[in-house]
Amino acid sequence: MREMENELDNRFHFNQKNYFLRFQSHETESSNSAIYYINKHVRHALEYFVDDLKLDQNKTIDRFLDEQTVNEIFIFIAQLLLCDDDRICGNCAFIIGSTVETEKGLKQFLSIFTDDSTIETVDILQLLFQMLTHADPDCVLNATGTLGTISGSKQGRDLLLKHVSVSEMILNISVLLNSTNPWIASNAALVLARLTVEEVGCQIILTHSRHHEILNQLLAALDVNDPSRSTNIAFAIARLIEGEIGKKILINDCGQNKFFEALLIMLKINEDKGINKNACYALSCLCTSRYGYQLCIESITLFYKILVAIETILLSIEHEAVWFALMCLTTIAKHDGAYEHLCNSKQLTEIIKQVQETWIEFKDIQDESKLLWFMLHKNIKPNRPTIDECRDTSVDFSWDPCLFTEDDTDLQYRVILDDVPFTITNKTNYSINDLKPNSNYNVKIQFITSQGESIPSDATPFHTDDECKLHGLLSVDLREI
Repeated sequence: MREMENELDNRFHFNQKNYFLRFQSHETESSNSAIYYINKHVRHALEYFVDDLKLDQNKTIDRFLDEQTVNEIFIFIAQLLLCDDDRICGNCAFIIGSTVETEKGLKQFLSIFTDDSTIETVDILQLLFQMLTHADPDCVLNATGTLGTISGSKQGRDLLLKHVSVSEMILNISVLLNSTNPWIASNAALVLARLTVEEVGCQIILTHSRHHEILNQLLAALDVNDPSRSTNIAFAIARLIEGEIGKKILINDCGQNKFFEALLIMLKINEDKGINKNACYALSCLCTSRYGYQLCIESITLFYKILVAIETILLSIEHEAVWFALMCLTTIAKHDGAYEHLCNSKQLTEIIKQVQETWIEFKDIQDESKLLWFMLHKNIKPNRPTIDECRDTSVDFSWDPCLFTEDDTDLQYRVILDDVPFTITNKTNYSINDLKPNSNYNVKIQFITSQGESIPSDATPFHTDDECKLHGLLSVDLREI
């Protein structure tokens, strides 16, 4: 075993020759800027570094970060991004991107390049931004990948969003969404998705002087044939339209039919459920306001197709996809009049029952499905109660169960006598005593769940019997006996 470990260690170039020592700068006396002499030793050192990263990324980066001059080496490699040699530029971008993919590497990167004195020496973000328009696809790929990794942390996103050239970067990234290179397109989508996590990222895009172009690039790139890209784009769109202003800007720029057509494509069942989840999330963000819901109604044909697609997702076996679909429908159901649209297919209520039965051990799905069921029925009047028997001072009545629920304790009924709440019960029948004889009353029922209360049923009137008549009949009967 020891021999095998030694044999593996010997495969690393840094154990055979410490190439990290080759990354040294040489300043000219006539210039304040560092100009690096890129000789064959530096070129070879970059190749060795890349080979070792491909052999074992973590071990190579740990060795790199243990160097006493790691900061100087990092800055040296960053400045090599200025090189006109595509090979050197690509290798440097690959090294930086691979390093920031690790937690320790990203921490080291941020500690170096957030320092003002370092930025004066080399603005690495500006160099990465410039590489987005590089002619060499490998350089572009490594630049987008590195930016995607940097934007994965809060500190990294803040660093990018505060940069003076962030608007230009976002525009160039949006163009790359439709790159013929799927890896570049996927990386570009990741960058935008992560930037929109921050509210300021959304604002920069929505207020961009070319937001029309950026938003149309986003919608144009929604293609289920590239699940990774589409998943991130759907998330970015959802974040952009969470606010009312974002909804209006996107619809004005792209048109509501184009938006709904893109959503419908993403809601179709496919192997990557991340697309389904984020599409549901995007639709729910749109429907958080009456304006967004009204857009759905205006595109009713597409909207009905979208709802059928979501019903299909509810029957999937992917936990998060089911929850997001329920959450989306619940958001829509909060709007007045949504019931007739949500239940247009005549299948939804039965599907919700199936969801509750299938996911009985999952509290999040149970809670969301109960909430959806309630939202669908809250504006539907329960059937009014039926009088079973009426006497002089009491009445017996019953009613139909209003809701299907796996948990009987979660459903109760309020009895309302003459428009005044009388009692609460979990049964579907009740008796009221101590009434006045020969008197008019009316009774209603209202269902109550942990999610809220329904509107009351219509009233059922009844009239108690006359006590004197009853006594008279009783006396006659006794005399006859």
